[in-house]
Amino acid sequence: MANSGNPIGRHAVLKFRQWLNGGQLVPGSAVEARRAENIFGFRVAGLGRLVFCLAFALYVPLGFPQETQTEVLLGVAGFAAISALQMAMADRGWFRRWGRYCFVALDLTVIFIAVVFRNPFGDNLWTLVQSFRLEYFLFFFIYLGAVALTNSPGLVLGVGVLISASWIVTTFVVTQTAGTLTWFDLPGGTGNSNPADALELFLHPDFFDNSARLLEALTMMALSGLLALAAWRGRRTFRRFAEAEEERRLVRDTFSKYVPEEAARALLSHEGILQPVRRDACILFADIEGFTRTSEQADPGRVLTMLNAYYDAVGEVIARHGGIVTQFQGDGLLATFSAPLAEPNMALSACAAAADIHELVAGHAFDGQHLNVRVGIATGPVIAGTLGGRARQSYTVIGDTVNLAARLEQLNKQHGTRTLICDRSSAMVGAAACRFVTQAEIRGRSAAMKIYCPTAS
Repeated sequence: MANSGNPIGRHAVLKFRQWLNGGQLVPGSAVEARRAENIFGFRVAGLGRLVFCLAFALYVPLGFPQETQTEVLLGVAGFAAISALQMAMADRGWFRRWGRYCFVALDLTVIFIAVVFRNPFGDNLWTLVQSFRLEYFLFFFIYLGAVALTNSPGLVLGVGVLISASWIVTTFVVTQTAGTLTWFDLPGGTGNSNPADALELFLHPDFFDNSARLLEALTMMALSGLLALAAWRGRRTFRRFAEAEEERRLVRDTFSKYVPEEAARALLSHEGILQPVRRDACILFADIEGFTRTSEQADPGRVLTMLNAYYDAVGEVIARHGGIVTQFQGDGLLATFSAPLAEPNMALSACAAAADIHELVAGHAFDGQHLNVRVGIATGPVIAGTLGGRARQSYTVIGDTVNLAARLEQLNKQHGTRTLICDRSSAMVGAAACRFVTQAEIRGRSAAMKIYCPTAS
């Protein structure tokens, strides 16, 4: 309700989501979805870093001495600027190829300097060895978590390995520095010391806990491996979903050329299988006049090109009026109205579609061929559903009503008409919208039937 009453806010949210995806709110293909996912990951990671920078800036006055607060806040502002620049560049091709690695290297350099050397441009309250007791290594874990938001397994693992390797090298360098004490300096060795000696060594200002530093490096390595595995699984699941959605969209778009969107959704929601049902429907059968003679004299390739153009155009007309093309029979086309979805005005829709088909063929040439089309429309009970074996299936309708529509189409030859409809279809359309043509015997029926022609046709 809030969104419906605040169109400006809703528009802003949509624009923000579109920006996160790199300009596409709903990607149109699996390739575009992967690109959007990549951009989304880096921009969400950047937002997470900005939130952390804000929270840390609020913490600085409470957790740092006044003498160092300015330098710390400048460092936080610089890191926030890098984050904002990364989000702005995330949709650039060079960033996705190699730029992101440059940004990661810059990030790690800034964090490493802040963690190990604190303020390289001024005085520090702690010596290099003492600074390791402040546990600033936790910032590397936070940064690794932000990198994990990119959903890039290679990048996550690479960052973890780089941090671990750098920390191991740093531990080795600091351990070898003159004056530095480690657990190896315990009197009697690490295996024969007493608690008092261990405590005295631990509290010494030059003590460096090398075992803790190595444990941090190993923990970082293990965590990066787990996060990389999670990112790989997440990306693989996403890409499978994107590919499946693209295939589903392709099927729906292809199917919707000849089927209304609602009917396509109904079929797809049942995995392409609709159980057979008996229901009343309106059947439209259209046939090209003189096609056999034309096809015998023409090049087969041109005949198929002409038919494809004709079917494509007529299929759109039928779908626009709520019908479904269920069969192509040479130059004949069978369409249903009110199956599989109920249509209360099925006869009106079928007659309107027939009128538009005649208008279409009168004003267009299909691969240079001008066509005339005859249409038969019948309304009555049919059996509609999915027909075929497990390997190949199609939606179709069968029944006497289908045969009647084909018979009516053929009767147009005798009466010089373009569209004929049965008496039940006429009753549904209304007396004012059609005229009586004849009462004729229909093959397969015991009694004569009144036949009508829609005035619009």
